[in-house]
Amino acid sequence: YYIQTGILPQRSRVDGIHIAIASLNNMDFIISLNFKHINKANTKIKLEPINVILDCSTPMICTPMEVI
Repeated sequence: YYIQTGILPQRSRVDGIHIAIASLNNMDFIISLNFKHINKANTKIKLEPINVILDCSTPMICTPMEVI
């Protein structure tokens, strides 16, 4: 759904699956160094409203250093 709504590009299917698994399993965080698609402002901003529609939680996306 993240690809269909334009949050992620078509070629980022695996990234969408990564976010979906974390969201559906109520994970608190996604730790990622993927600044191209996952860990960027546009993705973070647009993810919350989509997950509200899908009735799932939205994990906080951050780098390993932000968690440490």
